[in-house]
Amino acid sequence: PLQLHPQPVLDATTFQRKWGALPAQSGVTQAAPLPEGAAKALLLAGVAPLKQAMLTSSIQTMASGGQTPQFKLFFYAQPAGEGPEGAHFLVELLADTANMTVNLTLKSDAHPALHGPFLEKVKENLANVKM
Repeated sequence: PLQLHPQPVLDATTFQRKWGALPAQSGVTQAAPLPEGAAKALLLAGVAPLKQAMLTSSIQTMASGGQTPQFKLFFYAQPAGEGPEGAHFLVELLADTANMTVNLTLKSDAHPALHGPFLEKVKENLANVKM
């Protein structure tokens, strides 16, 4: 299974530079149903429960915002064993509570074989959002 660095390091400037330079990985912009628990959490408590759910897997929040029905969050993580200058996973999550959809865009300089398992981890965390 994919192991993530417990304390990934990435500053906002580097995030923005990497986000602008990396292409969206082919087949890695995904639309999926928004889990009911995540939708309820967004409606009742905003983005905090989603941020907390991602932290359980060492996925950090770079930025978040929005208001009902649309929320946008940017997350980052690092494969275990990477240093501060190493590879990162960068994710844009767009949640729409009106349409009950979530769109995930992954940009990463990590090994392509890790992209799928990382997105599965993000979706798992989303499915486990608790109030």
